[in-house]
Amino acid sequence: MYARRGDTVVLVGESEAAVAALKAEGPDHTVIVRSAVEAAALDVPRPERISFVVQPGLPAEEAMPVLAALRERFPLLRGHHFDALCHRSSDRTAAASVASTGADVALVLGEPADADSARLARACLPAHRTRIVDRLDQVGPGLIESATTIALVPARTAPARLASAVERALTGLGPLTVISRSVSSRPGILRPACETPC
Repeated sequence: MYARRGDTVVLVGESEAAVAALKAEGPDHTVIVRSAVEAAALDVPRPERISFVVQPGLPAEEAMPVLAALRERFPLLRGHHFDALCHRSSDRTAAASVASTGADVALVLGEPADADSARLARACLPAHRTRIVDRLDQVGPGLIESATTIALVPARTAPARLASAVERALTGLGPLTVISRSVSSRPGILRPACETPC
């Protein structure tokens, strides 16, 4: 829609596949921006005709600095409402941080080269040790020995049933208690307070 009305469309994102799919919607009118530094240096032919689209699944806290830099450079920037930003990824990252607080080991279940796995591993810094694993045989004694608390954090690329397989393997070490943690954000619209009864 933005491309059809003649705007340069700035795609804010990091996933090659997601950004490529979005760019295919208006290939002659789109530019990709992955950071606030790139946004601050961006040149477009008509600065008054510029819009943005944020890659679905990009955490809101990663998108906002880029959007702030774009708005600083292009005051007439237009785009979708901020309630369309993805809070699910932000919630998953926050849950990973909470789950790994106090953990001896955090196991991020997913492909090691995946951006989502890397983001979750960074969120697990409160744990004493963090590893990204995509196979059960990577969870060996050297990794979990002397661990009392282990956080399991599934990434989007986690192989099917890997979490349950790890849990079953851990039960072989002795009694196991599983505690699930989650974070849930819900956008709301604040309305101005009425001076008289509404």
